[in-house]
Amino acid sequence: MVWSKKKEKKFFIPGSMIKRFIDSNVGCIATDRITVDGCKVGFMYREEPLDGQPDSGWRFMAGDESEEYMGNPDNHSVYQVNTICNYDEDIIPLLHAAPGTNVLPFISCIKAPTSLNPISLYTLIVF
Repeated sequence: MVWSKKKEKKFFIPGSMIKRFIDSNVGCIATDRITVDGCKVGFMYREEPLDGQPDSGWRFMAGDESEEYMGNPDNHSVYQVNTICNYDEDIIPLLHAAPGTNVLPFISCIKAPTSLNPISLYTLIVF
């Protein structure tokens, strides 16, 4: 039997550059399209958090991942939600949404007028 060492990921934002944007240490799952390739969050959804785990229930993708890509567990990992906020600060106002929330892929392309509450915009585009 031949054992192979799992390839080390080279993150788009080095760990030493991660800033504290939210006051939480709960986890999430994100794809390498975000954390390795540096794409913005293009699709996010929230499941019920895992019982007994520091899990937020949030899952983050760039939105262009294929079924084959998603089927490979090496292409996604567990991170603190704060880490993903460093890759795309636009997700921060959406993080309090309830489990069962799905945010459409074009969310990161929409910029709300300054007079519009981001949560109001969010409720318009969540299905």
